[in-house]
Amino acid sequence: RRLLEAYSVLGDLNRRRDYDLVHRASLRRRGRFDYRSFLRAQRDPESLAKLVLYDLMRSRDEEALSTYGELEGKIESDLFALLKYDDFMDCCFLLAEAFERDGDYDKACGLYLRVYREETTRPYFRHFIAEVVERMRIVACFKMDSRATPLDSIRRIEELIELKLSDRESAFFCKRIAEIYSDVGELEEARRYLERALRFNDRIVGVKQLKERVGLHEAVIP
Repeated sequence: RRLLEAYSVLGDLNRRRDYDLVHRASLRRRGRFDYRSFLRAQRDPESLAKLVLYDLMRSRDEEALSTYGELEGKIESDLFALLKYDDFMDCCFLLAEAFERDGDYDKACGLYLRVYREETTRPYFRHFIAEVVERMRIVACFKMDSRATPLDSIRRIEELIELKLSDRESAFFCKRIAEIYSDVGELEEARRYLERALRFNDRIVGVKQLKERVGLHEAVIP
C-alpha cells in the first residue's frame, strides 16, 4: 500500500506538486509529510474524495465513511467527477465493502452496481468483476433482508435482473423476489415472479414448495 501510494503521488501532477511544496517545508522542520492532514485541511470536494480513498486503503472505514457522508452533503456530483477513473473504481469498490461491513447493505449494493456498470463500458477490474457480481448477489438477495424493507430488497434485485447477466442468474433473482413476496403474503406477485423465473430457466431447483405456496401447478411456463 505504501508503494502504491508513492506511485500514485508521483503519477499525479497535482499531488506531486502538493507533495513537493509541503515536503520541502517539512524537510526544513525535519518533520514528515502528513498527506492525510494536508487533504483534510483543503476542505474542497476533490481533496475530500482523495481522503476517502486514502483512508479506505488503510482500512480506516469509520473515517472514510464519515468523510464520504460529508462529501455527499457538499456536492451534487459524485466521486466519478472528482477522481481519476482507476482511483474512482478502486474507491467505489472499497466504499461498497466498507458499507457492507458497516451493515448499510442498500448503499453497498448500489456501489457494487455502479462498479459493474462502469466495467461494462470501460473495463478496469476485468476478471475480478466476477467477485463484484457475487458480492451484489449475496448483499441484495440475502443480507438486505436483515436491514431493509421487502420493497427495498426487491428494488435492488430488480436492478440485478436488468443487468441480464445470464438466464440462470435471472431465474435465481426472480425466484428470490417470489420468495420475498410469498413471505409477506403477496401471493399473486410471488406467482408472477416465479413464472418469470421458470421462463428464464424451467429447470430451476428448489421451487416445489414455493409453487405449492403460490398456487402454481404447471411444471413448465410457456
